[in-house]
Amino acid sequence: MDKTLENLISLEEFTEKVSLSLKESFEDEREIRISKVKKNNGIEHIGITCIKGTCNISPTLYMESFYDYYKCGNDFDEVMDKIKSTIKRAELNKNVDLSYFKDYDKVKDRIVYKLVNKSKNEKLLKEIPYVEYLDLAIIFYYMLDSNQFPDASILIYNSHLQMWGVNTETIYEDAKKNTQFLLEPVITNMADIMKEMILRNIKDRYKDYERIEEAEKAGKSKEAWMEDLANDMTSIFGTDEFEIPMLVLTNNKKQYGASCILYNEILDDIAGKEDTNFYIIPSSIHEVIIVPDNNDMCPDVLGSMIHEVNTTHVKTEEVLSDSLYYYDKAAKSLYIA
Repeated sequence: MDKTLENLISLEEFTEKVSLSLKESFEDEREIRISKVKKNNGIEHIGITCIKGTCNISPTLYMESFYDYYKCGNDFDEVMDKIKSTIKRAELNKNVDLSYFKDYDKVKDRIVYKLVNKSKNEKLLKEIPYVEYLDLAIIFYYMLDSNQFPDASILIYNSHLQMWGVNTETIYEDAKKNTQFLLEPVITNMADIMKEMILRNIKDRYKDYERIEEAEKAGKSKEAWMEDLANDMTSIFGTDEFEIPMLVLTNNKKQYGASCILYNEILDDIAGKEDTNFYIIPSSIHEVIIVPDNNDMCPDVLGSMIHEVNTTHVKTEEVLSDSLYYYDKAAKSLYIA
């Protein structure tokens, strides 16, 4: 049951309460700090950092998800158990040597780029190097060793360039080589993605069933039955009666995959295989949707759809753009439609 409005504390009050509880639990073992963390598109998250001794890397937990869990009616002590458990899993027991980060020659091979909305990140762009691209901005980050820090990264600031003694052009050239190599492009047919989604939903729905009558009658396992059901439900996809002529472009990590549109010749390769010009729908910072121009698509309708989806279905910090883009095969050029 949701908390009643009169008893519901604000996110800021909740964060203060969590901070006090952590200080009581850990006593002098850890220093607790509250901070606001800037994210994409001007969004700020409230975080709590738990510093253990002299360790030079400490976990920061964003409070919004825990606050939502609390608002759903869960007891505060239960929420605190989740928070403390998360902190202990994320903590390191020793310092990490990051001295190499001061030497550009030691970091340049893992500097990559991503695309963000230019107008929504005006404040951030004053502090970081970037390259303009249409109505977007190409910004840069350093990918930490995935063995030590899976999916962790460091955003590159102007102060880093000063420390390294390099300019934006230098890191851009290095990032162009690195990004396509470290974050390989992945192109998937929309019909295949819908099949995966349906199969996932079926598995979620039936995962707690001990017996499935249809599977037993067919002498099949529960997993095989669910896969057959998904295939039957999606067999119409890709047929003449229900064709989905769309492709999804992202990278192998499915993080910041919209930047794949910058890769050398990838758009031209897609245009060659599809033998047509195409629209690009910026579904999020993580992926884009390729829609072949078969003369039956209305740009105004696609543009309205992008705005509607961004407003209602995409997290604010993951929105890339409200613009519709168009790739001209003959001109080998991408522009705003």
